[in-house]
Amino acid sequence: MSQLGKRMHELIKPLSWLLGKWRGEVGKGKYPTITDFNYVEELEFIHVGQPNIQFSAYSWHPETNKPMHREVGFIRRKADCDQIAFIIAQNLGICEIEEGTFTESEIKVESQSLGRLTFGSDPATKKV
Repeated sequence: MSQLGKRMHELIKPLSWLLGKWRGEVGKGKYPTITDFNYVEELEFIHVGQPNIQFSAYSWHPETNKPMHREVGFIRRKADCDQIAFIIAQNLGICEIEEGTFTESEIKVESQSLGRLTFGSDPATKKV
């Protein structure tokens, strides 16, 4: 048995190293269209017995604790290989699918599909 009392699906067992709550130290954000900023981020990866991992990522300002970026989604693995996909929804109005590969300790993904609100702020996100 494992998280939420559910048996881990065989397909995600190779990704079990990712499960749990991860918290970063103060990070530095830099984008060409806004002022540089500091943030703290916490990510949580869980499973509920299905062939995917559910995740959430939350960041906040380190001095004020004001909420910043948030995203939720799922990680899916293609059977019998090292291919992986993230399905992500962000609070900024961006939905994305990232695909790539994984090992016992690393995940590398790149944007494959990106959608955004028609009334989102410019400049439009093109790749994550």
